[in-house]
Amino acid sequence: MTDIIEEIKQLPRYNERVCECGEKVKTHVLQVHSVCPRCGREDKQRAFGGIGTEIHDVIDTVLEWAGTGEDLEQVLKRHAQIHEHLDLLEK
Repeated sequence: MTDIIEEIKQLPRYNERVCECGEKVKTHVLQVHSVCPRCGREDKQRAFGGIGTEIHDVIDTVLEWAGTGEDLEQVLKRHAQIHEHLDLLEK
């Protein structure tokens, strides 16, 4: 379990690629597709529902588990508590 937690902590939030037109495209790692702002080319940057397990799949499962509506509100409250605690630690 500790390995998964560390892997998530080390996961960069953004991937960067160079489009065929030469433009650098920065996309959040949880997005399946990236779109070039210059030419509009869309590229798949990660598998969605593919075979195998990547750390992205673990995060997707947690997001599915978080649910919607009131369930999601509770998850977001916990998210805010975590960040409040981290802010206090940094002071």
